[in-house]
Amino acid sequence: MADIHPPESDLKPYQSTLEAYFREHPPATVAQARDDVKRLTGIERGPTQVRVFLRGMGMKCRKVAAVPAKVDVDAQEAFKKKSCSRA
Repeated sequence: MADIHPPESDLKPYQSTLEAYFREHPPATVAQARDDVKRLTGIERGPTQVRVFLRGMGMKCRKVAAVPAKVDVDAQEAFKKKSCSRA
């Protein structure tokens, strides 16, 4: 029986360099990460391959949420007191 092993990524020799770069400069999108990989290594990969490579390094997409507007603390406290006094 032949010795079977999975293929190794061409990006593997650059893994430590890319990991350090992405930890310092987290990409906002996979497209940005793809451009950074090409710029740093000269190797062009598709978005799916870049996403899989980043996941293999322990990185994942972060969920985004709306940034709350500035709150008026005094108005909030007044509302709390008013709503609690009704109950």
